Formats: sequence, C-alpha cells, structure tokens
Amino acid sequence: MSMQKLGADTIRKICAGQVVTTVESVVKELIENGIDAGARRVAVVLEDSGLKSIIVTDDGSGIPRECRALCALPHHTSKMEHVEDLSRVATLGFRGEALPSICAVSASVCIFTRVASERIGEMLSFNERGELVSSVPLDAEHISGHKYAHMLSMQCGTIVEIHGLFLRLPVRLQQLRAKTTQSIARCKDLVNAYALANPQLHVELHAPPKPALLKQMARDTIHAVAHLFGEPLGHCLRRVECEAVLSDAAMDDKASLCRRGG
Repeated sequence: MSMQKLGADTIRKICAGQVVTTVESVVKELIENGIDAGARRVAVVLEDSGLKSIIVTDDGSGIPRECRALCALPHHTSKMEHVEDLSRVATLGFRGEALPSICAVSASVCIFTRVASERIGEMLSFNERGELVSSVPLDAEHISGHKYAHMLSMQCGTIVEIHGLFLRLPVRLQQLRAKTTQSIARCKDLVNAYALANPQLHVELHAPPKPALLKQMARDTIHAVAHLFGEPLGHCLRRVECEAVLSDAAMDDKASLCRRGG
C-alpha cells in the first residue's frame, strides 16, 4: 500500500481511542468532572458491563449555558488558557479531551444539566465530532410522555448518558467483551479510590448483576475506610500527622532519580 494521508474521521477515532481505552477510563473521566464541579454525590450505572450504556450522575454546579455548545468539542476547556497555567491547575481534568473522545467512539452521548440559576434543566445531544446537535428544555411541554420524562424533576447537577461505547471501534469492542468481569472489578477499584481520596463524597456503583457498591459521606478517611471495608478495619486505623520540608538539594536528588527511573 502506498503512503497516504489519513482522513480526519480516522484520525479522530484513533486519537480518541488513546484517551478512552476502556470502560473504567470513561468512568474515571466523568467522576473527575463531577468532583471538579463540586459534587457531593456521584452515581455510576453500568449496563452490560458499561458496553451497552454508562450513566454518571453528579450533583455538582452543572454546565453553564454559555459552555454547553463547546463542552464536547476537542481541546475546549474552562480549566486553563495558556501552557503557563499548567503549574496552577488545581482540578483533576484540564485538557478538554475526555468528552470529545467519548463522543468519537460511542453510538450516542446525551447530557442533562442544570445550574442553580435555572428553573429547569436542559437535555443536550452530541454527534461523534462533539458538536451539539440538539438542546431540549426539560419541561412538560417538550418531554411529556418521553422516555426522559423522569428528568422533569432534575436538580442542579449533570447526568452524562453514553450508549454503545466503542461501537465505532469494533475490534476494541470485541476485546472488551472478553474482559467484562475484569472491567467491572476495575471500575469498583476506581470508585473505591475516589471514595477514599474524597471522604465527604457519596459514591455509588451499580453494575447488575453484581451487588451495588455504596459509600456514604464520611467525616474523614478512616470513616470512609470503615464504610467501604467494614468497621473492624476502620477501628484498626490511627491518624498520623507529619510535616516534611524538602530542601532544594533533596528536590534536585528526587528529580535526578526520576530521570534515571529510580
């Protein structure tokens, strides 16, 4: 085969497949979006181990109206503007690659969102290029009798609903179908990790037929451990506080070790 330039659609799918590689990578990105939005509750629902659908709900601040047409376009982000901002980024996500990549490899992506200043929320649908193709107010006039009628009472926050993950990448989809058990286990480990790192966060993972994972809001990490792994383990833990100050020389030694792979 002679050398030729790849088409834009092929390039987009290849690049997206490097950002979104598995079900848990999608779950990770969406949980982080919720945490960055100030969520106190995040719920994840996986159907057919996430390959049929993934729904992630958070009660964060929601997506502002002026950002909705841009939020799934490649390299659009509210977290930074210039490369110098990288040293000041305090959020989990900042690159503007997650939602565009999810759109590129999924059959459909729909986002429901509402901010505190709005009386009702809005349903947003995106195509595979991350472009907003429709926006529908979540009121009785527009969705009465619709399959999304239950969204009429949506509170402040965001719900991302993904159908047909990797349907556009059949080889990747076939590979993941052979690893559904491992995929759910990794999603559980991921949710546990965010629950421990954010004790005040209420998290849920529903992946039938597996038992649901539920972690209530906790006062601190010790109580979060008790919620997730049982009171006996929580009682064994003790809080240790310490402060370490690294000198410039120590920082240089650390950088040197990193360069050598130590």
